[in-house]
Amino acid sequence: MKILITGAFGQIGLCILNYITAEQNRQKLEEKFNNLEIICFDLPNRKIKRAARKFRKFSFLQIIYGDIRNKELIAKIIKDINIVYHLAFRLPPIPDDIEPTIREINVGGLVNVIESIKNNKQNTKIIYPASIDMYGHVPKEKQPIIPGSETNPTDHYGRHKVASLKLLQESGLDYAAFVLTVVPPLHYLAQNPAMFDVEVDSNVELVHEEDVARAFYNALLTDKIWTKILLIAGGDSCRLTYFEFINKMMIASGIGSLDLKLFQGNLYHFAFMDTTESQNILDFQRHSTEDIINDMKKNNSFTFFIIKLLKPIVRRFLIKQSPYR
Repeated sequence: MKILITGAFGQIGLCILNYITAEQNRQKLEEKFNNLEIICFDLPNRKIKRAARKFRKFSFLQIIYGDIRNKELIAKIIKDINIVYHLAFRLPPIPDDIEPTIREINVGGLVNVIESIKNNKQNTKIIYPASIDMYGHVPKEKQPIIPGSETNPTDHYGRHKVASLKLLQESGLDYAAFVLTVVPPLHYLAQNPAMFDVEVDSNVELVHEEDVARAFYNALLTDKIWTKILLIAGGDSCRLTYFEFINKMMIASGIGSLDLKLFQGNLYHFAFMDTTESQNILDFQRHSTEDIINDMKKNNSFTFFIIKLLKPIVRRFLIKQSPYR
């Protein structure tokens, strides 16, 4: 079994790699597939190389640096690959002035992968992370989202995801699209001014990083995923409103709860998702919202300690980020 992971050292890629390289999980794959080889492909920048360092010790894992837009390189790397986790994608926000360039990465990169597979006349399969952002604003009466729900993206990121999904569906290749909900990073704090541009009473269904990794890992062990759109979210124990989620994080970090009036935007949208089919196939849901918050606290204990020491300053800075204060 030869696996290619593009964008291997971003948030989702690292989750998958950590899960696969855990001894018990690795042994399970080696028993099933005999020879296991994983190629990790990502950009050659300092941050990515630092993240990749811990994986150099694994003899079955090869790291290649490059640009997903490089057609010749992708064609060379993808030869003899059985499964591609195509994670290489620029995350939002995507400003209008650079959208064409980012589209070359987000959509053009997938085109290169598909064309390389076809040109090599291979039976390579693609597992692709789509996003809840594809659905735009979904009224509560139309929730939960189901695999057949209509897409209605409101930003470039969502439109790129929709375009990429269409490419896969029309490619004639075996593919699986995993639609990811909000995946809070557990090992770093990702403060973003856009956090204030979400409707406070929006439904949010979180999913733990490890549960996402388990879904991608278990995908290697079943043939039931192909040509399907599968929704990846945490289930009932991960459902709450956006304001509840933000306040849980703020309290956990030591900043304390924030005033409702700071959140008056409606640029970004979340929703509940029906994960019945994906859970039946992938059996990935293990964690609750409280597990997510507790793991964030555990992994960022020193940062949270500093925040608590500097609470008035940090709190004042954060509040100033809201355009609605």
